[in-house]
Amino acid sequence: MGSVDREAERKMVFRYGGTPAEFRNNGNSRANFVFTHSPEDNNIEYSRKGGCFVSICRGISIAVLIFVFIFFMSFTIFFSTKYAYEHKPNITLEDFLNHRAYLIDKRSRIPKHVIPKHYRLFLQPTFNETATPFTYSGVVWITVTSKKHNSKRIELNVKNLNIRMEDVTVLKSIRLTNADFDEDLDWDLSEEDIMTWGLHRRKRRQVVGNETEVEAVVEEEGGGVTSTTVDSNSGGEVLDEDYEENATVIDKSVFYHHPVFPPDDFVTIKILDLEFDESNEKMIIYLGTEMKKDIYYIVKVNFTGNMTNDKGLYWTHYEDGEGSHKFIAATVLEPNNARKLYPCMDDHNFRSPFEINIARKVNMNTASSMKFEMSEPMENEAVVVDTYNTTGMVRASEIGFIITDMTPERYELTEKVHLIAYTRNRYDNYLKEIVSVFAAVMNVYEDYMRMNFPYDSIKYVTIPNTESSVREIKEGMILSSEKRLIKDETYFPTPDGTLLRIISNELAKLWIHNLADYKNKEMHWLHESIPLYMESIALRKLNNNSFDMDDFLLEGKLRAMQEETNVKTSPLNVLTNPWEEDAHFELVRFKGLSLLRMMNYTLGEETFDAFIREYFSRRMNNDSIDIIEILNNNNRHTDATFNSFLHSWTNFEKYPIIEIGRNNYSGHFELRQRMIPFEEEISEQIWTIPVTFINDTNKQLFMEKVRWLVDSNNLLTIETSCEMITNNTWVIVNPSGIGYYRVNYEVAHWTRLAHVLNSNFRTLPYSTLTTIVDDALNLARLGLLDYSIAFNVISFLRKNDELYQPWKSALDNLKFIYEALEDHPSYVHVEHFLEFLITKKYENNFTETADSRNPLISSLLVEWACRLGVAACIEDQKRMFREIFVEGTSSPFQFSEDDLFQATCVVVKYSGVNEWKLVRERFLNSDDINLQKILVKALGCTREISLIKKTIALLKDPLFSLYNCQILSSISHNKIALKYTLDYLFNEWIDVRSYLSLQDVSILLRKISTENEFAMYEQIFFRYSRTFQTMDKEILKRMRDTIMKLLRWKREIGPKINYQQFIFDV
Repeated sequence: MGSVDREAERKMVFRYGGTPAEFRNNGNSRANFVFTHSPEDNNIEYSRKGGCFVSICRGISIAVLIFVFIFFMSFTIFFSTKYAYEHKPNITLEDFLNHRAYLIDKRSRIPKHVIPKHYRLFLQPTFNETATPFTYSGVVWITVTSKKHNSKRIELNVKNLNIRMEDVTVLKSIRLTNADFDEDLDWDLSEEDIMTWGLHRRKRRQVVGNETEVEAVVEEEGGGVTSTTVDSNSGGEVLDEDYEENATVIDKSVFYHHPVFPPDDFVTIKILDLEFDESNEKMIIYLGTEMKKDIYYIVKVNFTGNMTNDKGLYWTHYEDGEGSHKFIAATVLEPNNARKLYPCMDDHNFRSPFEINIARKVNMNTASSMKFEMSEPMENEAVVVDTYNTTGMVRASEIGFIITDMTPERYELTEKVHLIAYTRNRYDNYLKEIVSVFAAVMNVYEDYMRMNFPYDSIKYVTIPNTESSVREIKEGMILSSEKRLIKDETYFPTPDGTLLRIISNELAKLWIHNLADYKNKEMHWLHESIPLYMESIALRKLNNNSFDMDDFLLEGKLRAMQEETNVKTSPLNVLTNPWEEDAHFELVRFKGLSLLRMMNYTLGEETFDAFIREYFSRRMNNDSIDIIEILNNNNRHTDATFNSFLHSWTNFEKYPIIEIGRNNYSGHFELRQRMIPFEEEISEQIWTIPVTFINDTNKQLFMEKVRWLVDSNNLLTIETSCEMITNNTWVIVNPSGIGYYRVNYEVAHWTRLAHVLNSNFRTLPYSTLTTIVDDALNLARLGLLDYSIAFNVISFLRKNDELYQPWKSALDNLKFIYEALEDHPSYVHVEHFLEFLITKKYENNFTETADSRNPLISSLLVEWACRLGVAACIEDQKRMFREIFVEGTSSPFQFSEDDLFQATCVVVKYSGVNEWKLVRERFLNSDDINLQKILVKALGCTREISLIKKTIALLKDPLFSLYNCQILSSISHNKIALKYTLDYLFNEWIDVRSYLSLQDVSILLRKISTENEFAMYEQIFFRYSRTFQTMDKEILKRMRDTIMKLLRWKREIGPKINYQQFIFDV
């Protein structure tokens, strides 16, 4: 037996307790082997061969070590991965935009499952009376509920506010449930009762003691003027003695204090952590316990902030003829800047009731979009708290209020509506003169709507020393820049008719303000566009100059169509967060207005007006409406064609292009439609289009019946009488410009139109000329028309001295190709045509008498003559600059803002260091925000590298920070400055992002127009890719798409641009 067999037998003995011989005698079967006797302990031999023999304690210790090891490895992997993503390796722009591996950053939006149900806001501003002037402190109580379990965080929007962890408290309500609220989120008084526990019930109080009275002038019916007194501590509204709203005076026996929450009904929730996500402008509250579904919580936040000269709580000082500075603070919150004022859920999806309490000094006044309720003193006798009634369902940015030294005055507009104006006393007489304009517009609207204005009073606040573009419409309240309404020698002049347009637009927006249908978002376009339609009605009724209304209607439509050509847009019935993009807002408004005008023309004015009135009537009482249902009401009926028309124009993107061809056999014109080229990811869309036209035998607008180019066969034939068919026969489709589409003709037809316009353009309507000019240049831009033909079509403008809008449309479109082709070989053709169009016209324009030329056209000619380097124009601008800034013989406010910027920019561009320093010095010495904006923008016109460096350095200067957008905009239009700035960004990106947002920088990057500039943009991203967040993706993608679209246009269309002048008959 070998050694291997002996070893095997030995193992069997150990395992079965017998001898090897016994094992063999049993047939070598383990199953048959049994013990014949019990072995003695002393005879058993033990040996350890493999296995794991451990004690229980040791086993537990090993298990614990294994668990610790696994936990440590998991911890290491998690944080190493998190660090790797937060400090991700350099990647290309395309990788960032197209790959989701890097999209793990936090969401920028507030979660929708935590819903705000009520706000109570207390705010106490401080002007110049403390060591921390122009700040404010406040407290907000937000009642929220969660629509799902297991939520342990509450997110609020916050920007530039000071909040500590001890300033935040979260209370869980034991008593409040969903039963205390209506299903449609309308506010129920149950929660208000809870919020005011511990407070004395608010009752009308009697006059106690001697109160200070101020005297104000109130214009009575019939033009008489009487004196009216008002308690200076009552919230500041100057009202007559019978006015119920301000019957309350201060009861000094009761002090104001914040609400108290009894511990029997409210439980304090532990807060684990407070995180500030500055990139997404959020504050995240981490709770120690989970929020329960449909249980109500109250989030209390104490906060402080700084008043601003931009958005948030805007403040400024002013003089009012008394030699001392006075102050005003006003909310400027639209579209999403409520987060700069107080912690809130600043999202258009959330609407809640608000209760506002404003602390003020006893010698100041407050006003709010809500009605005044009561005043209570604080324990500090010099401070009073004004409380305003709870609002309806509004967004966080829709509240509005002011704190001011101004004394309000009350004017009668109609028998039932009064204007309560907050203006400087020096402008009282001017305000009395323009009250008649308010009254006239109000009467037009009430006559058209056949109903009374929805408010019994309008609070109108003029904010001094702010940009003329500042304007916010609240419920029953208008906050507006003083420069929009007031004419003064210290303000830039405004064109005639501007005041009527401003008032008409503001009153129309105020009328429809509380009718917004946020639940039925498909109809939001209607809410945005109806005020523009109402404005057009007021202009038609009250303005004798028809060109003003045509300019208003055409310019907005053409701007909207241009925006749709430039960027990807959405259909009208898709609401894509318009509160964050002004361009999208304007697009929806004017595209919607065009749709309303097409509806008016196809339905007939009587039917359409009845539709508008019924829309208002129904929206007063219902949350949502249906257009077709209203149109079919009261024995009216719309056919399938109209229904298809409405569906296509609200559901399709962009706009169609109608192509017109001549049938050589019949001589008739055939119309077909096509989509816009250069567009990706758009499915085939066929519109139902209302078509109108004029021809060589009938040039009157609105005389031809509407015809339909329907989607069934995509063909419409315009028949021409056989006797009238000649080579000179022509037709112009969409002559009124009502249709939201473009029209492209055959080359021979365009050539014929060019000769018609050159021979006698004045026989065609104003809107027709503008539409032809805009269509020709935009179709050439899309590659559907040769640029040489388009240039000849618009060359009739050399003979046009009166009609502004055709000139404006032409030069706006020419500006695109002029700037895009500056480094392209085809640039010489563009420059040649512009010299042909502008130079001679500029020289002739200023040899004519002032009465024979349109000042708006003159301003355009000056701008382009200087841009083309016409020596006479440059010298004229230098002379104007010397008169204003050197000799002081002229005031800058004698000129329009555009003319002043033009002169200043030309001088900075063609001069040197001294002029640049002079402009900078005048900026520092001025306190007019609009003049400062012009001057600082002109600094970016310089072409000297040393001055470009200084201009860029201004972006870091706190004195210029308010005007960063103006500086960047000016640099972006300056090719030399843009190229240098891109190099600067490549080297100093980290530092630049410390004082500029990506949205600011995008002003520059959107103007990239060459392959080299785009390569630099990509290198900047690659080098600093770790600094970009997910929320930057949309901005980056939009910039990339805009640049790529332009570069593609330059490659495909640029080389084809040329100019061969037609020989026209004299």
